[in-house]
Amino acid sequence: MSFNARMLRARGFSLIELITILVLVGILAFAFYHKLTPLYGMRLGAASKKIASDIHYAQQLALATQVASGVSLSTTQYTVYRDINSLQKAKDPLTGKDLVVNLDQGDYGGVTITGWTFAGNGLKFDSTGKPYDLNGTALTADGSLTVTGGGSSKTVVVKPDTGKVFVQ
Repeated sequence: MSFNARMLRARGFSLIELITILVLVGILAFAFYHKLTPLYGMRLGAASKKIASDIHYAQQLALATQVASGVSLSTTQYTVYRDINSLQKAKDPLTGKDLVVNLDQGDYGGVTITGWTFAGNGLKFDSTGKPYDLNGTALTADGSLTVTGGGSSKTVVVKPDTGKVFVQ
């Protein structure tokens, strides 16, 4: 190899090499950004399903024990009660601990309950599984609560009479 050829190689990267590196860095940055963006959506979806599941669990407790059970709500946490009248907390079937869920930490960090249509900050179920607000008034229309996180929201709906719970 001649001296001139070595000098040309030693000067730096070619334009094609620089463009290739920039394209690869751009692709990696794009992939990384989109990998993290769904995190809030996953937290929102998980929290919404957890709330719906726990409301359904309260209804199942009322049917099984023939005692009114229910759920009390605040913006950052909710509590499931085995006996809503004596405020006896339900136990989490997995952990055996009181079923109190904090939405502002852990798996649900950044998710809040931004509103609900149940008077008295929650709902309860009688021994037949029929839903009532915490003031004791039977639901006559769909009851709902809105869960918000990462700029999106989902609605947990409770049907009157049957107490069917689902996420929209």
